[in-house]
Amino acid sequence: MVEKADNNQDAVLDEAVEQFLAARLRGEEPDLEQFVSRYPGLEKRIRQKVQNCERVSSIFDSLREVDESEFQHAEDEADLIGKQIGAFKITEVIGRGGMGVVYKGHDSRLDRFVAIKSMPAELQADSTARRRFTREAKLLASLNHPNIAVIHDIIEQDEGTGYLVLEHVAGQTLAERIAGKPLKLEDALSIGLQVAEAVSAAHEEGVVHRDLKPSNIKVTPDGRVKVLDFGLAKT
Repeated sequence: MVEKADNNQDAVLDEAVEQFLAARLRGEEPDLEQFVSRYPGLEKRIRQKVQNCERVSSIFDSLREVDESEFQHAEDEADLIGKQIGAFKITEVIGRGGMGVVYKGHDSRLDRFVAIKSMPAELQADSTARRRFTREAKLLASLNHPNIAVIHDIIEQDEGTGYLVLEHVAGQTLAERIAGKPLKLEDALSIGLQVAEAVSAAHEEGVVHRDLKPSNIKVTPDGRVKVLDFGLAKT
């Protein structure tokens, strides 16, 4: 009977928090203390859970600045599609950022898809950019965590071009997930926790991402989060 009562309290707690947050999303400004007074015995738990959700919301608000150009196919890079780079055949452009264009490629040796990040042509002659590109590979190789996309290989060609061969992560970026609609509470908490675990694991290895934003966070169809793009990371 005690367990059943606890379950009922949890259900009431979740419903109360959802009602409060839903009112906030509608643009209303409900008074928290007045709201919790409707639920005798649960005031402290409701207050704490609402405050926790608001902290998560503020984190995602700080990440919401997105450069839309990162989702546009780069016509000047499209000529690599269909070409072979090592054991990898380029099939399509899947992303673009300041430190590289990202392609989807097929690994003929292991029959799998990978993500291949190339250095933009305008940066290939820049020794600082090349060092940063190589450093990204080394930093990724030092990290081993289920919420961080892994690196498979680095390919450096004679003409100075370089490619990082990365784990291909299916699904949407967080930027795509939040475009035009809010996340469900449980999804926001799950994603926030996984991002925090990835960042914490990187920090334990002395690595600071420095470019954490929704377009650099991928969410797989089964809800697994992968933090991407350590191109601006710093030890």
